[in-house]
Amino acid sequence: MPQRIADSGPPAVASSPNRRGAERHSRKCQICRHPLRAVIERTFVSRRSPSRIAQQFGFNDRSTIYRHAHATQLFELRGTQRGPFF
Repeated sequence: MPQRIADSGPPAVASSPNRRGAERHSRKCQICRHPLRAVIERTFVSRRSPSRIAQQFGFNDRSTIYRHAHATQLFELRGTQRGPFF
């Protein structure tokens, strides 16, 4: 007969803090709420300069682009691309 492990409450969900962070990000992020979000993301993944992207789409500076890219793992996609595609 298998031994039963004492229950110490609800299981910890490892992704809870990440999920809350992602929800907060999507509510606050200018890019997530932008009507051309997909275009902005494709432009970033195609290795265009974050400063130029910010300027082109009217963001204050490149930190908006970097913050969004980190929160949505766009850097992983960007790393798989070779050179600009425009």
